[in-house]
Amino acid sequence: MQMRIRSVGPLIHVMMPGDMRAMAARCDEIANGLIPPDRAIVQGAAAQWRMLAHQTEMLQKEWQFIRGSPSRLGACLIEDGPSPR
Repeated sequence: MQMRIRSVGPLIHVMMPGDMRAMAARCDEIANGLIPPDRAIVQGAAAQWRMLAHQTEMLQKEWQFIRGSPSRLGACLIEDGPSPR
C-alpha cells in the first residue's frame, strides 16, 4: 500500500482523510485472513481509522467555515520519535 504522508517538520507527518481510509481498507484486508478473536481487534482498528477520517473532515469543514480557506487542521499527526517535553 502506497501512503501519501507528507512531512511537516523534522518529527511529524500528516495523514489526510483519504490516507486514513486507505489504512482502514488495509486493516479490513488483513482482518479477512485472521481467526475470530484477532479479526475483531483488527476490525476495531479499521473502524477507528474510519471515524478518525470522518472527524478530520468535519474539523476541516468547520475550520474552512471559520477561516474561509482550506486547511489541514485536524489531520492525524504521527510522530517518528518521542515528543519533546
